[in-house]
Formats: sequence, C-alpha cells, structure tokens
Amino acid sequence: MTTGDTIIETVRARVAPAGFSLVAGGQVGRYNEVVDAGYRLPDFGGDDRLVVLIGNDRSNWPAFEAAVAAGDVDLSAPHPFDRWVMRTLAPRVDIEGVRSELRWVHDGPPRMVAMQRLATAIGLAETGPAALGAHPTVGTWFALRAAIVYDARGPITTPPPPTCSACVHQPCVPAMTRALDARSWQAWVAVRDACPIGKDHRYHEGQIAF
Repeated sequence: MTTGDTIIETVRARVAPAGFSLVAGGQVGRYNEVVDAGYRLPDFGGDDRLVVLIGNDRSNWPAFEAAVAAGDVDLSAPHPFDRWVMRTLAPRVDIEGVRSELRWVHDGPPRMVAMQRLATAIGLAETGPAALGAHPTVGTWFALRAAIVYDARGPITTPPPPTCSACVHQPCVPAMTRALDARSWQAWVAVRDACPIGKDHRYHEGQIAF
C-alpha cells in the first residue's frame, strides 16, 4: 500500500533534479476548511486525503536556462516559464496506481487554489503583512507552482515556524507602501529584499528580470 509519506518522498526525489526544492504535504481538509468554496480542492471523499504543494527557490533557474539553451523552451510562446514548469512537473508527480488531481498556480476558476493559504495550512510558510509568503529558510524568495491531491492518507502537520509573526520591525511594510506608490517591478523586488530572512537565497538577477 502506498502511504502519504512515501508519496511525498517520491515526489520530492523526482522534482529535486529540476530545482523544485520546496515540497510539503499534509491533509487537504486543513486547507479546505479555511477557504471559500470556489478555492477548495477535491478530497476523494475524505478530509484526511494527501495534498502535496510544490514550489521553487532560486535553484530551478539553472535548469530552466539549460532547457532554453537546449532548445526545449520556446521563448516566443506565451508564458514560457509556466509551460516549462508544467511539462517538467506533470510526469514527475504521477504516482502509478494512485488517483490524483493536479492544480497549477495559474489555473483560473473553477480550478483556482489559494496557494499561500495552502502553504500555511500544511506548515510550509507563513503569509506576512506584505501579503508575501515567508519561508523560514529562503524567506520571500520562492514561488509556489502546483498542488496535487492524492487518494492516500496525508500526514498531520503543524503550523509553519514563526517567521513574519516573530519579526519585530516588519521592514516589508514600509517597502510595500513605497511599492504601491511607485508602481514599478523594481519597487516590488525591494519588498522581497526588505525581508531579513533568506538573503542568501535571493533569486538570480536573470531570474528576477525574467
């Protein structure tokens, strides 16, 4: 019998070579109970079904650049990075013999997922006062890409480690105020830069510009 923990570790091992370094799993009911109906995930008939959330920090940028260099990415097509993510992740998250439902961060209604709420529900990251997710290691320098519900029992998770809730000065708040006034992408990068956590995990310059 395939267990939830086995699925999480299998997915983690499969996506790591492509630089998707953030993988967390929990029970889908923990998420569904805190979001509106339009954002809920399927549960295969049980609140304890496994949901796995996949994200990346700076470590998947070299893999994307390598795919571009190899001619595997059409930069003239709409959303080339999202297309590469989908093509890379979809076959790696399929577990033989286990029913699953895959949702992407860019899915629209009726398949939308509140990814940051999911990250908090399963203990991956907090959402801070600047409305950015904050991970205890990489800070704000990460992105969430996909959520997969599996017909297997998920582990019971604990709340994410205190990051934003333990931050006394909250430098992201004035940075966000400036970004709202400036209305430039550089000002929004400055909001991420303001977070004291994860400075060593800042995106590559090419990744930021892209």
